[in-house]
Amino acid sequence: IPLPKWVTGEIEKDPDLAYTDQWGRRNYEYLSLGCDTLPVLKGRTPVQCYADFMRAFRDNFKHLLGDTIVEIQVGMGPAGELRYPSYPEANGTWKFPGIGAFQCYDKYMLSSLKAAAEAAGKPEWGSTGPTDAGHYNNWPEDTPFFKKEDALCAPEKLVKQVALATGAAQVPLAGENALPRYDEYAHEQILRASSLNVDGSAVDREMCAFTYLRMNPSLFHPDNWRRFVAFVKKMNEGKGARRCWEEVEREAEQFVHVTQPFIQEAAVALMH
Repeated sequence: IPLPKWVTGEIEKDPDLAYTDQWGRRNYEYLSLGCDTLPVLKGRTPVQCYADFMRAFRDNFKHLLGDTIVEIQVGMGPAGELRYPSYPEANGTWKFPGIGAFQCYDKYMLSSLKAAAEAAGKPEWGSTGPTDAGHYNNWPEDTPFFKKEDALCAPEKLVKQVALATGAAQVPLAGENALPRYDEYAHEQILRASSLNVDGSAVDREMCAFTYLRMNPSLFHPDNWRRFVAFVKKMNEGKGARRCWEEVEREAEQFVHVTQPFIQEAAVALMH
């Protein structure tokens, strides 16, 4: 969902409202965090606009909340995620597993950096963002900025950290796979992560929801579709189920057979 026109209109007047990399490339998916508390939107700050919008939504739809409207997803940044747009795929700028690039070169971010550096008694730190951190598709060890150990990837530890934090705060946790994978090993990884059994305890807690990426012709390949149907069945059964993949796939065969015409139609449609 793009930003509303009254916001993009302000970005056209002041491009520094958008995230910017060191080469001047701007990302228009979201407003830079550097202007969060500044009255850059016709006298209001972005944070005030967020609050006003949520308040107006609540007031207008309060008669539907909890009944018709049972869940609300709030976009927090690029692609709806609370993150910097450090790895834009548009126009081939970034490809996995490149390190991406810092997005802190708009004037508001640089002003914040300058103020923080001066407050720390190190004004020389506040002139600019990193200039030795490589390009979007470099590896960490290719650059002077990162150390070799920064190249180590530990997604399981990250999932564990998030799961423990949300558990401590008693906040439901939803998940999403990062890459399109259709093999049983990838599905098994998702099942393990969604069980939230991160500390070895048998706590009765699982992910509240999971978004599977992504719908494309590869998903509807007969073998991939069969494995996907079995995967959905296992997700639905929850972590208490202990059935093997072969058994679940046998049960899924009937559904796979019934849906075959629709799957073929969907695969063709997605190729155009």
